[in-house]
Amino acid sequence: MAKQTKSRRQAGKSKAQPRSYSELYGNRTPSAPAPTTAATSTRRKAEETAPKRGSDTVDWSTEYAQVFGDIRQLLIISAALFALMVVLGFVL
Repeated sequence: MAKQTKSRRQAGKSKAQPRSYSELYGNRTPSAPAPTTAATSTRRKAEETAPKRGSDTVDWSTEYAQVFGDIRQLLIISAALFALMVVLGFVL
């Protein structure tokens, strides 16, 4: 008869199935923030002064022209297949 053995998992060794968040990522200490340079500060100023685009200013027909085309194509193919099924239902 074969000997049955139990596989025991060593606590904290496996990263595949951690028991807690700290076992998965360990005890990480936050690093100090990087010093800002002139380039990053001017980029931040430019981002702050740029006007934000809202949904009312976006032209959806140009942004999603390809998506609307694909939906229209799917609708046409679906209607044709449905009509074919109805015709074949009466014929057969």
